[in-house]
Amino acid sequence: MVLDPIVPARALAALTDVVLIDARTDAAAYAAGHVAGARHAQLERDLASPAPDPARGGRHPLPDLQTFAATLGRWGITPRSHVVVYDDQNGANAASRVWWLLQAVGHDAVQVVDGGLPALTAAGCAL
Repeated sequence: MVLDPIVPARALAALTDVVLIDARTDAAAYAAGHVAGARHAQLERDLASPAPDPARGGRHPLPDLQTFAATLGRWGITPRSHVVVYDDQNGANAASRVWWLLQAVGHDAVQVVDGGLPALTAAGCAL
Protein backbone atom coordinates (compact mmCIF):
# COMPACT_ATOMS: atom_id res chain seq x y z
CA MET A 1 0.00 0.00 0.00
CA VAL A 2 1.64 3.23 -1.17
CA LEU A 3 0.33 6.34 0.58
CA ASP A 4 0.89 10.05 0.32
CA PRO A 5 3.90 10.68 2.59
CA ILE A 6 2.06 13.47 4.43
CA VAL A 7 -1.22 13.09 6.32
CA PRO A 8 -3.17 16.10 7.64
CA ALA A 9 -3.50 16.13 11.44
CA ARG A 10 -7.29 16.42 11.20
CA ALA A 11 -7.38 13.11 9.26
CA LEU A 12 -5.81 11.09 12.08
CA ALA A 13 -9.09 10.58 13.95
CA ALA A 14 -10.62 8.91 10.87
CA LEU A 15 -7.74 6.45 10.44
CA THR A 16 -8.24 3.00 11.88
CA ASP A 17 -5.77 0.24 12.56
CA VAL A 18 -2.64 2.40 12.48
CA VAL A 19 0.59 2.16 14.43
CA LEU A 20 1.23 5.66 15.76
CA ILE A 21 4.83 6.67 16.48
CA ASP A 22 5.81 9.68 18.60
CA ALA A 23 9.29 10.58 17.36
CA ARG A 24 10.04 13.44 19.73
CA THR A 25 13.63 13.25 20.90
CA ASP A 26 12.83 14.04 24.53
CA ALA A 27 11.72 10.92 26.41
CA ALA A 28 10.52 13.09 29.30
CA ALA A 29 8.17 14.97 26.94
CA TYR A 30 6.77 11.66 25.70
CA ALA A 31 6.31 10.46 29.29
CA ALA A 32 4.56 13.73 30.19
CA GLY A 33 2.00 13.24 27.43
CA HIS A 34 1.56 11.80 23.97
CA VAL A 35 -1.27 10.95 21.61
CA ALA A 36 -3.11 7.90 22.97
CA GLY A 37 -1.54 4.65 21.82
CA ALA A 38 1.60 6.23 20.36
CA ARG A 39 4.85 4.32 20.75
CA HIS A 40 8.01 6.33 21.38
CA ALA A 41 10.82 6.41 18.82
CA GLN A 42 13.92 7.89 20.39
CA LEU A 43 16.58 9.07 17.93
CA GLU A 44 19.66 7.87 19.83
CA ARG A 45 18.18 4.54 20.97
CA ASP A 46 15.91 3.50 18.10
CA LEU A 47 16.89 5.34 14.93
CA ALA A 48 20.68 5.29 15.04
CA SER A 49 23.58 3.06 16.00
CA PRO A 50 26.18 4.15 18.52
CA ALA A 51 28.99 5.99 16.77
CA PRO A 52 32.33 4.82 18.17
CA ASP A 53 34.04 7.54 16.14
CA PRO A 54 31.68 10.37 15.10
CA ALA A 55 34.38 11.71 12.78
CA ARG A 56 34.03 8.56 10.67
CA GLY A 57 30.39 7.60 11.11
CA GLY A 58 28.56 10.84 11.82
CA ARG A 59 26.49 11.69 14.87
CA HIS A 60 23.63 9.32 14.11
CA PRO A 61 24.75 6.48 11.83
CA LEU A 62 21.95 4.27 10.62
CA PRO A 63 20.98 1.33 12.79
CA ASP A 64 21.94 -2.07 11.42
CA LEU A 65 19.08 -3.94 9.78
CA GLN A 66 18.74 -6.60 12.48
CA THR A 67 18.54 -4.02 15.27
CA PHE A 68 16.03 -1.89 13.35
CA ALA A 69 13.90 -4.97 12.59
CA ALA A 70 13.81 -5.75 16.33
CA THR A 71 12.76 -2.15 17.03
CA LEU A 72 9.94 -2.41 14.49
CA GLY A 73 8.79 -5.61 16.17
CA ARG A 74 8.86 -3.93 19.58
CA TRP A 75 6.65 -1.16 18.19
CA GLY A 76 4.23 -3.74 16.79
CA ILE A 77 4.96 -2.91 13.15
CA THR A 78 4.40 -5.75 10.70
CA PRO A 79 4.67 -5.74 6.89
CA ARG A 80 0.93 -4.93 6.75
CA SER A 81 0.97 -2.07 9.27
CA HIS A 82 -0.08 1.45 8.37
CA VAL A 83 2.36 3.64 10.30
CA VAL A 84 1.74 7.30 11.13
CA VAL A 85 4.56 9.25 12.76
CA TYR A 86 4.84 12.71 14.31
CA ASP A 87 7.39 14.80 16.17
CA ASP A 88 7.38 18.31 17.62
CA GLN A 89 9.35 19.84 14.75
CA ASN A 90 6.54 19.82 12.15
CA GLY A 91 7.78 16.43 10.93
CA ALA A 92 11.17 17.82 9.99
CA ASN A 93 13.22 15.95 12.56
CA ALA A 94 12.96 12.37 13.77
CA ALA A 95 9.52 11.80 12.19
CA SER A 96 11.01 12.19 8.74
CA ARG A 97 13.85 9.85 9.73
CA VAL A 98 11.34 7.16 10.78
CA TRP A 99 9.54 7.64 7.45
CA TRP A 100 12.80 7.39 5.51
CA LEU A 101 14.06 4.33 7.41
CA LEU A 102 10.76 2.50 6.86
CA GLN A 103 10.86 3.38 3.16
CA ALA A 104 14.46 2.15 2.99
CA VAL A 105 13.43 -1.29 4.28
CA GLY A 106 10.54 -1.48 1.81
CA HIS A 107 7.66 -0.41 4.07
CA ASP A 108 5.58 1.99 1.96
CA ALA A 109 2.57 2.34 4.27
CA VAL A 110 4.02 5.14 6.36
CA GLN A 111 2.99 8.78 6.69
CA VAL A 112 4.22 11.84 8.58
CA VAL A 113 1.68 14.13 10.24
CA ASP A 114 1.69 17.53 8.53
CA GLY A 115 2.60 20.03 11.24
CA GLY A 116 3.54 17.38 13.79
CA LEU A 117 2.38 17.47 17.39
CA PRO A 118 1.38 21.15 17.35
CA ALA A 119 -1.02 20.43 14.47
CA LEU A 120 -2.37 17.35 16.23
CA THR A 121 -3.16 19.27 19.41
CA ALA A 122 -4.69 22.11 17.37
CA ALA A 123 -6.88 19.49 15.65
CA GLY A 124 -8.14 18.32 19.05
CA CYS A 125 -5.97 15.28 19.74
CA ALA A 126 -5.57 14.99 23.49
CA LEU A 127 -2.27 14.16 25.15
